[in-house]
Amino acid sequence: MIRYGQFCPVAKTAEIFGDRWSSLIIRELCYGPRTFGDFLAALPLISRTMLSQRLKELAAADVVHADAKEKGRGYSYTLTAAGEAFRPMINLMAECSSGDRG
Repeated sequence: MIRYGQFCPVAKTAEIFGDRWSSLIIRELCYGPRTFGDFLAALPLISRTMLSQRLKELAAADVVHADAKEKGRGYSYTLTAAGEAFRPMINLMAECSSGDRG
């Protein structure tokens, strides 16, 4: 995620939401908690390295929360309150691309 050091809310949102994978990761989390494997299955073109990097960046931006799994290795990812704020944008993007432009 590229940081421009701007404090404007629009600029900060663009830093988080402006790349290809972040919006798709957030979209998946709108359906509920996900594991690393869940993301790989839903986003087949993302590399493991890119997914790991984006999840870390989204967690650092307080958009995603990672909880260690109770059993086994890895984490379960959920949206934070800040991440939930992206839900309306995800819904609008889905509506616009569905062809129902009224």
